[in-house]
Amino acid sequence: MALLVVGVAESSAQERIDALLNRDIGGVVNGYQCTKRIAVKRDPASGEVVKRVMEVVINNNKELAKQFIEAFKLDLPTSDVCEEQQRGKVYVATAVWLNPKRVYNISVTGSVVVINVQTIYREEEK
Repeated sequence: MALLVVGVAESSAQERIDALLNRDIGGVVNGYQCTKRIAVKRDPASGEVVKRVMEVVINNNKELAKQFIEAFKLDLPTSDVCEEQQRGKVYVATAVWLNPKRVYNISVTGSVVVINVQTIYREEEK
């Protein structure tokens, strides 16, 4: 029974953040601008994905900024390591989940949201 509870907790990690990130939020929509960049690094020998990096920048959307802050606040307790600060209209948080290693950073200043996500599937060989 304990393994089932752990499995459910693991599967819910960062799900709210990912749900927002996976929405079609690119381009200019309803007066706000969003850019989304994704880079994938592969092992040249096997083609296996080693690392994925995503950056999302959203301008002029207070409602989406509020949704991301709420998602981070709800998902942070499931992380292995986290840090969070809020001062007035500035919210900054970092959350790390292990296996695979996922690092989520968010910075919200008013209606500007900057999110960086790194998923490291395996450490690179030197």
